[in-house]
Amino acid sequence: MAEGNHFSAIEQSLLDLLANNLFGCGRSVCVCAEEWGKIWQESYIQTVPLSVFANGIGNNVPADVATYARGEIGNIVLSVSRRIGEHVFIHKLMNEADISYTIIKGFACSLYYSDPLLRLIGDVDFLVKPDDEARCADFLLDKGFKELKSTGENHRVFYYKGCRYELHTEPAGIPEGEAGEVVRKYLCDAVDKAKTQNTVFGQVKVPDEFHHGLIMLLHLAHHLNGEGVGLRHLCDWAVFISRVGQKKFIELFEEPLRAMGLWHFACVLTKVCVDFLGCSGWVIDDSLTAIAKDLLNDMLVGGNLGQKSDNRTHEALALSSEKKNNGYFKNLLESANRIVYKNWAFCKKMKVLLPVGWLFFGLRYIFRSLRGKRPKIALKEIKDGVVKRKALNSRLHLFETDNK
Repeated sequence: MAEGNHFSAIEQSLLDLLANNLFGCGRSVCVCAEEWGKIWQESYIQTVPLSVFANGIGNNVPADVATYARGEIGNIVLSVSRRIGEHVFIHKLMNEADISYTIIKGFACSLYYSDPLLRLIGDVDFLVKPDDEARCADFLLDKGFKELKSTGENHRVFYYKGCRYELHTEPAGIPEGEAGEVVRKYLCDAVDKAKTQNTVFGQVKVPDEFHHGLIMLLHLAHHLNGEGVGLRHLCDWAVFISRVGQKKFIELFEEPLRAMGLWHFACVLTKVCVDFLGCSGWVIDDSLTAIAKDLLNDMLVGGNLGQKSDNRTHEALALSSEKKNNGYFKNLLESANRIVYKNWAFCKKMKVLLPVGWLFFGLRYIFRSLRGKRPKIALKEIKDGVVKRKALNSRLHLFETDNK
């Protein structure tokens, strides 16, 4: 596991393999036979196995690891192919209903890879205009979709034939206050400017370059204030900026991102991609080297959305808040309220019952943790993690509109 700014041999090998396969860097990767199993495991936790093993399984990989990896890769490719088909399906449905939309997140990111099958795809996330939400939801229900309980205020979740579909009216991660209003101003035409993309299975609609980049940054900022982000998100950003190029990126993004307070964050992310993944054609200020290392270290420690650390789920309760200056305990309180509201919606109108909900759901978690059904709570480790990650996030100046 990464400690400080030093990466383990496994993590460095993983970064080198990604650099070689995504950008043809030709880095030397010296891996002992017994380390390949650990590299596979790390790539899986980071949700980048296809990008790591894009050029096949090496000859020095132990036979048992190679056999297992080939089988898993085959299953993953089949799964990704099915997901692409499900995105095409939602495109057909939206056309049938005459509803303007755009796919966001995973599938849209995959189109910037040399081969879309290199990028794992999960849910079908799509964006519609707020005025079309009710009509779209009714149409999906009429088509046999089942609506699931959702914690998000700006999206609804549906399930159909083994796939989860998320209907968004705006992307997650928009902050409160002035920065949020600026973000919404730039997002308001995302659906109107969506472009049609051909795939081997049919057509879909995806955001133009500007809106795709902005939605990615919002998504990353949102999860940094939660469980954290992993190498999958970093690779998404790397292939995107590589395709766009520095000159065009500055023309498209600098002024809007400065107005939103996301320009510094975008530069740090790009610095990580240039220094550690070998994304070429970019010149980024060396003053960002230290924070770029720290951000990458956080990704390696936590894994994709916190998969590598049980503590990340608990840290998210103390970190996740759209109110920038909230303290540790205020964030915990807000998170506790969200858990109660999710399960007992009536508490939104009867706030006097919130303490009952805190006690009930807190004790339920502790009981399940003791029975091994939930991760155990290591309070000191969690608090130390929160302090460290809040310090990192403060250096990213997220949504600080006066940051230049």
